[in-house]
Amino acid sequence: MAGCSGNCSSCASKGSCSEPKADPVKPTLEKIRHVFVVLSGKGGVGKSTVAANLALGLTLRGYKVGLLDVDVHGPSAAKILGLQGQRAMGDGEKLIPLETPEGLKVMSTALILEKEDDPIVWRGPLKAGVIKQFIGEVAWGELDYLIVDCPPGTGDEPLSICQLIPNADGAVLVTTPQQVATLDVSKSITFCNQIGMRIAGVVENMSGFTCPCCGEWTPIFKSGGGEALAKQYGLPFLGKLPIATEVGESGDAGQPFVPSSRTRLSPRPLCKLLTKLPRLDNPMNRSFVQRAATACTLLGALPFALSGCLSHTHADTLCPNDTYAIVASASIVNDVDWNAATIGALLKKYPNAPVITWEKDVTEALPQLKQVMPSFTAFVVKPGEAGVHFTIAVSHLARELDDDPYTDTFWGVITGYDAQSAGAVAAAEPIAIERALDCSGCDLKAFQKAWRYSEDRRGTMNTWDAATDTTVQDIPCDTDNTQGVLERLQKDKVQFLATSGHATQHDWQMGYCGPNMAMIHKEGELLSVDTKKETFRANSDEPKVYFANGNCLLGDVDQRDCMALSWMRDGGVRQLMGYTVTTWFGAQGWGTLGL
Repeated sequence: MAGCSGNCSSCASKGSCSEPKADPVKPTLEKIRHVFVVLSGKGGVGKSTVAANLALGLTLRGYKVGLLDVDVHGPSAAKILGLQGQRAMGDGEKLIPLETPEGLKVMSTALILEKEDDPIVWRGPLKAGVIKQFIGEVAWGELDYLIVDCPPGTGDEPLSICQLIPNADGAVLVTTPQQVATLDVSKSITFCNQIGMRIAGVVENMSGFTCPCCGEWTPIFKSGGGEALAKQYGLPFLGKLPIATEVGESGDAGQPFVPSSRTRLSPRPLCKLLTKLPRLDNPMNRSFVQRAATACTLLGALPFALSGCLSHTHADTLCPNDTYAIVASASIVNDVDWNAATIGALLKKYPNAPVITWEKDVTEALPQLKQVMPSFTAFVVKPGEAGVHFTIAVSHLARELDDDPYTDTFWGVITGYDAQSAGAVAAAEPIAIERALDCSGCDLKAFQKAWRYSEDRRGTMNTWDAATDTTVQDIPCDTDNTQGVLERLQKDKVQFLATSGHATQHDWQMGYCGPNMAMIHKEGELLSVDTKKETFRANSDEPKVYFANGNCLLGDVDQRDCMALSWMRDGGVRQLMGYTVTTWFGAQGWGTLGL
């Protein structure tokens, strides 16, 4: 019949309808931005634990996430997530997934059984059918991520998922270090290659055990097998997860490991693994700005000078046992005003954070950082110490806390035009981003209200208001955008700013194709210059995040009086991400929007 939903079970024409049944899978997947499938050719390697904690960790970072457990015969997700004994119910059209207290949506065969110990004795076609229903006939709604937990092997369930979701972002392959596991997981690699499934990377689980009494590390199942497998096949290695008694205990108690652990040692690799999945985002599907609207996260792996505060929101939601460190130059520590404004403000928020001091080179902090292994690190310096060479040194330092090549601590540089402005950055509270000004091509619909001025559509601006608009609006405007930009900054009080255009450490020009506004600075104050060379104050006190994704050099603090520090002192910027080098949009400018 017209308007067929694809759900025959609730249709009045059941048994007499001659029209082909609409496929419910496609419209469901259109509302899910990213899908990652957790696979392994070997059983007992911890796929379900990894899948459940990845899904919950992403949820705690502010994403809308679903976990689909397609291990038909041995479902584990319900037990791990504390949903054991509950049943999923329907609304007459679709099955409603259960939700954890954190908001993670979950569907599993364990949630449709009458009794927990009822076996499911199904052959392949029945399993393929229920997996299709679990995708298309479950009310997942709009999701940022769907994590699919598959049973071991390369049989019916993994094959069904890969055929139903051919454009999945990737498979996360889980193995333990010993060859008896990696040999079977190599079959999963071949399986993915044969069916055209992208492989996001390899996770090495149960990689060593650290004794809680004496601290001795023992490779119970060897170590390095998963990393060697990834290298053998040219795949990304996503990290090692150690053996930890807390993992088993939390799973048995139905208290997922990421939010329930009381120790720092074990969950940190899981938290670190979470940071690698968003890197795989398709920039055509979800931009950096959409994620920034969810949680303002400092990404130390990007080639930016991160002049801003540690993201308190991100820190509180990623893992409750996150640790913090403050690395300060001796000039900060020995200056009463700067010490109180910056280190003092940080210690009020993170009272247990150690303060590590360096005299001549920031790499002097490495031995102590290795001992602390902080989740987040604030590098506090005066403006004369915060140039491009310092940024490069910190970027390398943040990767040297362990033996893998990935960033080991989220980091940011805290500095300022003076002690007062640096203190405002250090003391900044989380920013709930609702209003945005875009001059670079971001997705306006990521915000409640947004405005865009674009050089390639001179004389036209774009506006978006989620409360009233269904599409982005085109509005005529002056070809000189000076007054429009000032109005957004000063009247509409935007909380997110993205820019592109010609820039140096000391100015920003919007126009590539013709004359347009420019932003300059003088003695720590922001000034805007129109095409008639008239100058206006461009100050703004609304706390905001500034992403200079299409600008050269705006992240380089080459001296005290520069654009970056003027934005922080006079423009309300509390977190700035900008290049410390010359760039161009095709290679490293606008191309970073998807990172």
